[in-house]
Amino acid sequence: MTDDEGKSWVSWRLLFKDKYFAYAQREEPKFPFKYMKIIWLYTPKPDGIELTWIQHFEMDEKAKFNDEQVEGFINKHSKDNLKIFKEVIEKEAGK
Repeated sequence: MTDDEGKSWVSWRLLFKDKYFAYAQREEPKFPFKYMKIIWLYTPKPDGIELTWIQHFEMDEKAKFNDEQVEGFINKHSKDNLKIFKEVIEKEAGK
């Protein structure tokens, strides 16, 4: 994966379509995190799918920002990123 600043890292993902569940974990380089794990839970609803996003991480002690600061960044930017995910998924589903 590559962010908007051109920084790249390896992340692996598992998708369990039949269970409405996905799991991802950041690999190398892990820095600025000690670890980063993401769980997506998809719950079918009458009018679509509800997504629950769980992001679990800990910052490296040498990182510029601490856990609380990064949590704020993630919460701020997740809305925009999830909107993009929704658009891509709905396009793929023909909606």
